Amino acid sequence: MLKRILKSLVLLSVLLFAMAQPASANSWEDVFRNLSTGHIITPESLMTSDVFKGHVSFTIHNFDGIANNFKGNDTIDLRITGNGIVLNFSGTKNQLTVWAKAHREEIMKALFGSGITTAVTGTPNISNNIQNLMLTIETPFESSGDGKGFQFAPVSTKDIILKTQYDFLTVGAEKNHGHGSSGILTYERKFGENASNSIGIGIPYRQFKLDDNLDSEYTFASFMPYYKYRWYAEKSVVEWFVNLTLNATYFKATIFPDGNGFFEYGGGTGIRYGRAISPNLDMTFGLSYQTLKKQLSEGYAPKEMKWFAMAVNELPLEHNLIPSIGMVYKAVPGKFTVKADVFRIHQLQSDIESGLRYQTVAAVAGIYKFSRLSELTLGYKTSFEVKDLEDHSVSLAFRFGWK
Repeated sequence: MLKRILKSLVLLSVLLFAMAQPASANSWEDVFRNLSTGHIITPESLMTSDVFKGHVSFTIHNFDGIANNFKGNDTIDLRITGNGIVLNFSGTKNQLTVWAKAHREEIMKALFGSGITTAVTGTPNISNNIQNLMLTIETPFESSGDGKGFQFAPVSTKDIILKTQYDFLTVGAEKNHGHGSSGILTYERKFGENASNSIGIGIPYRQFKLDDNLDSEYTFASFMPYYKYRWYAEKSVVEWFVNLTLNATYFKATIFPDGNGFFEYGGGTGIRYGRAISPNLDMTFGLSYQTLKKQLSEGYAPKEMKWFAMAVNELPLEHNLIPSIGMVYKAVPGKFTVKADVFRIHQLQSDIESGLRYQTVAAVAGIYKFSRLSELTLGYKTSFEVKDLEDHSVSLAFRFGWK
């Protein structure tokens, strides 16, 4: 069963990576038809629509004598507003293509604000990566509680974690409801004296739908290989980790009926300190850094949508600092444990929208141990500080370990 799940996640990731490029069928005609009332272009009629974080209004003038199209010498009067930006255009489709390239940065900011995924899910992809790192790959340390030897030395040398999660949230000033599923599969191998070294990989995924006026859909997958090294003392441990990240994102909306997508690449590093406060209570303190850059192949983009690919590639490098604190309480030693985590994501890059720079994530979980090497976890997560976002998740995770 585990092999089938792994193959399914890998297949999903491969398919998503193949899809994460601009769809060739998207065109200005598609965009304006889908923003029009009844999805029909009506000449000489003013059409208005909210588009993600911005607003678009336009009137198309028919000069080629063909109804429900925007081609040839047809012209458009277009106005785009959002995030303090006001853009106006009048001209033909070909002139619009040239104008969009010249104003791509302003269009991107007006419609998407600080980021494409932020406009749909409320937070950037790097936030999703960080949460998977903090809540699955980098969970709080748990000591043996027996007062003997290195209490944080691991009891297994190989671990697999399979986590599934249901996400429900509201996004934006209009409080659009969103829901979806997410999860992660991780494999970690420990080696060396006292198993102080670890190598592993995490494969997170997320599928999400937003009940907005554009019927937005979002799919995300990632590969996150990592390495850890630990230094042990009698009642404490220090761990350094480093990871690489490769993301693929694919999204659809009425203005992109054939979908659109992009890649992201980056990585990060961090250090954590764990301390056995008492036989039943352990604390973890950490500080980490993560960075990510978007990339979209301009060669795949159709001429009319080339501006979008260019704008994505010109988005600034994302980099985040994350302080964290974690707790493990052994309510019933050897059988039931309560785990709690709090961390704060600081976006360090400039030009972040007001109210989106910081995100505090809080999570709590109950862990039932079938044995020293296997456990079942039921968890809840929420976040604070992000403007116009209410974010909640419930999760179920299985961990299997062996020597």
